[in-house]
Amino acid sequence: MECSVSTKRPVLKRNRALTSLEQPVLIAFLSEDWDSPPAGFTRRPLLLAVHRKLAAEGWRTLAVERPICPVTTSLFEPCKMAQELLGKRRLRPAADGLHLATPVVALRERLARRVRPVQRANARLLKAQLSTWLRLLGLETRPRVVWLFHPRQSWLVDVTVHDALIYECYDEYAGLVRNEAVRASLYRAESSILSHADLVLTTSSELYSSRRRHNPNTLLVNNGVNYELFASGAGLPEPDDIAGVPHPRIGFAGIINRRLDLDLLSSVAAARPDWSLVMLGPVRELRRRDLAQLRGCPNVHFLHSRPQAEVPAYLAHCDVNIIPYARNGTTAATYPLKLNEYLAVGRPVVSTDFSADLAEFAGLVRVACTRLGFIAAIAAALDEDKHEYAARAQALARNASWECRADKVAAAILESASGPWRREICLARSAQ
Repeated sequence: MECSVSTKRPVLKRNRALTSLEQPVLIAFLSEDWDSPPAGFTRRPLLLAVHRKLAAEGWRTLAVERPICPVTTSLFEPCKMAQELLGKRRLRPAADGLHLATPVVALRERLARRVRPVQRANARLLKAQLSTWLRLLGLETRPRVVWLFHPRQSWLVDVTVHDALIYECYDEYAGLVRNEAVRASLYRAESSILSHADLVLTTSSELYSSRRRHNPNTLLVNNGVNYELFASGAGLPEPDDIAGVPHPRIGFAGIINRRLDLDLLSSVAAARPDWSLVMLGPVRELRRRDLAQLRGCPNVHFLHSRPQAEVPAYLAHCDVNIIPYARNGTTAATYPLKLNEYLAVGRPVVSTDFSADLAEFAGLVRVACTRLGFIAAIAAALDEDKHEYAARAQALARNASWECRADKVAAAILESASGPWRREICLARSAQ
């Protein structure tokens, strides 16, 4: 696996004629706050890496966080509202050439979309704030490239006049909700974005195939890894809260939610009481009774979520790390962040056969189709030559860094700029 850029890049269409001689500004509407716990905005590593590539070409980036609503934010996120009142969430630098801003709207988007006049009011407020931020940054005359990350952001397509629209689809969003009406609304919203997008980014082969049917300008860019951070795990001291957990340790790091096959994990814990299952991460979407059986196993250890910088030490001090995803339509479209993180740590990896993308890791990730097969795969992984395995796994993960992934994304974006935008710049300069 090499860190390379495909020569087949999408040709992006223009949304309006461009006359500016300046490089564009990338306006990224975040689907989470920049510093959302535990590791911040999910796509932050890729966005930062792409920003660095584009900044070398003279681009600037404005990242817009989830809006603040004076009513609902005060109730559910009082600290965030207090920061806004103190002026700490207004336009602020986050990196060289990248600024963050948190807009204020009349009503939270999930409520506003049910009332058209309120949604129009939100759009007007956001447009005014965007204009102010771009003017303060001296970017108001630059071409604008808008980047969206979630179907719920479909209302943002028309908030600012833009010259290109990027949509990153990194999950099967509708598959994550149970409510049929909500699921249908997400499908409609995503269909609208796909019809407007000049470039669609996808993270798995399943997402690529399905979205490409709706938009031919679709690119496959798998999730990456902060290689240096996770590869350093083996050299870190053992965390205090697992020091007393007996070996062999079978580790999982990530969100504990409905993606996991909880029955499988309970079967592993019951069949091998001599193994310790270490579950590191927040519990979401699950009720107490959903985890009752697993929590009742004395050899299963639930740990609270940790900052990303601390996660490699936990993974490195486990003997095998697992991806126990249930097999369904949602997980089939998933290329989990933890996959390359596990490999960068250098400990053996065992997974269920939830995704076709796992075929790329034959020889490094043991894939099991049954519960007995999963237990057997862990047993085999425990006998792996750890040093030889770590060398092979880390060699692969090194070429899956976010910088490598960003090469492909930035090249696709710059390809559009090398067409109509730069041609107009050259024509304008030659006429001067």
